[in-house]
Amino acid sequence: MLKRYIRKFVPVSIRTFISKIESFLLFDIYAYRILGPFLSKTLNQRQQPSKYLFVMAPARSGSTLLGHILYSHPEVAGYGESHVGYSSETDLRQLTWRTAAVLDNFDPMEHTYIVDKIVRNYPIADNILQNKQIKFIFLLRDPAATYTSTVKSFSGQESPEGVDKWLNYYRRRLECFERLVMQINDPSRCLTLKYKDLLADTDATLAAFQKFLGTSSPFSDSYTVAKHTSRLKYGDNSKAIQAGKILRKKFHKLTLNDAVFAPEKQQAAYDFYANCLSTLRQYTQVCGSISPQPVQEVSVPPTKVNVT
Repeated sequence: MLKRYIRKFVPVSIRTFISKIESFLLFDIYAYRILGPFLSKTLNQRQQPSKYLFVMAPARSGSTLLGHILYSHPEVAGYGESHVGYSSETDLRQLTWRTAAVLDNFDPMEHTYIVDKIVRNYPIADNILQNKQIKFIFLLRDPAATYTSTVKSFSGQESPEGVDKWLNYYRRRLECFERLVMQINDPSRCLTLKYKDLLADTDATLAAFQKFLGTSSPFSDSYTVAKHTSRLKYGDNSKAIQAGKILRKKFHKLTLNDAVFAPEKQQAAYDFYANCLSTLRQYTQVCGSISPQPVQEVSVPPTKVNVT
C-alpha cells in the first residue's frame, strides 16, 4: 500500500535522488570502504577463487524470478541488479562487497558463485568475458509477453512512441547478446534459457542449472523472500515475486494491440528474437526446448491481448 502511494505521489526525480543517496551510503561508503578491506583478507584464504554468474536478460523477462531461484541455493549468493559495467578484477571484487552489504547472512567462504543480474547494455570488457571463473545465463522471453509486462510494470499505457522506444531497446539488447556469445565463444560457460521453460518445464530446467553450475546439491522451485525482494532498483517489484516459489503454468501465445503496435513492428520484434535464439543456439548450451527453426515462432498467436 505504502509503496503504491509513494510511486503515485512522489515524483520520479525525488525517488531517484533518494535512491542515489542510499546507494552512495550503502555501497560507496559501507561496502567499498568498510567491508571491502575486511572481505579481501577473508577471500584470500579461499582454496579456490571466487566464481561469478552473470544473468543476462532484457528487462521484464523473468530475470528476478530466475535470480531468486539461484540466490536461494546454498552455494550461490546475489541480490539483484548492480547497474554497473565490468572492466577489471576490481569490479568483480566490488560485486562481492556489494552483495555482502545487501545480504545479512553473507559468508564469502561458503558461496561458490556471486551473481549479478544485468538487463542493460553496460560495458563488459573482453578480459571479463574470457575469465574462466565467470559463467553466463542468457534469459529470453516471448517478445509479446516481454512488452506486455513492461507496459503493465511502468506506465500502464501504450503509445506508438512507447512502442518505438521499447523496440529499439529490445533490438539493441538482443544484438548485444549475439555479440557477447560470439566474443566469449565458450559453450561450457554459457547457458541459454527461455522463461517459459522455467515455469512450464521446471524440473528439467532446475536439473540443467545444477549440471551447468556444477553445484553439489540440486536447485529448488521454492526460494527465499528477502528484505530486498520487490525493491524496484534491485529488480521486479510486483506482488508475484513475493510468492516464494515458481508458479508453474502452461503458456498460450499472445498478440499485441495492432492499433498501437503495428503488425510490421511486431514482426520485427519476433525477427530480433528468432535471430538472437539462432545465434545463442550456436554458441551456448541450451536449457529446455528451443525450436530448431525459431522463425516458426512468429506465427500469429490465437489469443488477443489489449494492454491498456
